[in-house]
Amino acid sequence: HPGDAVPLLIERCNSTNVIKHYSISHSLLNADSKNLGVLPVLLPDVNLSIDPGCSRAITRIHIVPTDTSPGTYRFYGVAFVKGILITHEVEWYSEEFEVVDQKVRL
Repeated sequence: HPGDAVPLLIERCNSTNVIKHYSISHSLLNADSKNLGVLPVLLPDVNLSIDPGCSRAITRIHIVPTDTSPGTYRFYGVAFVKGILITHEVEWYSEEFEVVDQKVRL
């Protein structure tokens, strides 16, 4: 529903011995084929950190905007990890999900 968080399973690895801080940009994309010309909805960037090693977690930071029309969507973004000499950019996307009318509650 519009205004709800979409839980995403995130798997990430930090191959260094220090905590890494990074930011992600994310957008909501309409995945319906009939709406190919629709522009993505840009959402605020999020700053995160990751401890050394690999981890898996479910996040609920991706909120469907309250004015989103019913349809099929996916989240898309880029994670920016700054190093001493270089910034790594990792593109990511969610699986498609359905947004239903706010009035319809299951």
